[in-house]
Amino acid sequence: FNIKIDIKEDDINLRFKKYDRNNTDDSIQMKNFFLSLGLSLQDILFNNGEDLLNEPMPILLLTPEMKWMVCVSGGQKIKLVNARGELCYVEIEDEYLKELSAFSILPLN
Repeated sequence: FNIKIDIKEDDINLRFKKYDRNNTDDSIQMKNFFLSLGLSLQDILFNNGEDLLNEPMPILLLTPEMKWMVCVSGGQKIKLVNARGELCYVEIEDEYLKELSAFSILPLN
């Protein structure tokens, strides 16, 4: 499927100052926000880039500082889509990966 999500950065910044994947309230707020866009958001649990190989793509990666990344392939080097829509490979330390939250997105039927 082809999804284009048009979210204004100010809207995200007003709703979310930070995201803690261990905080149930943050998780509910994030899922409700995507539900309002007609999308279902599912948490993905992982420990390293190899774990992402078994997940359906694309995956949204989110830092604790609310920086978003779109992941299209896992492995030792993670394939990301940059802001210009170009593909790039990034090697991310496992310790830093453990701080990221990962989500799969599906349209509601």
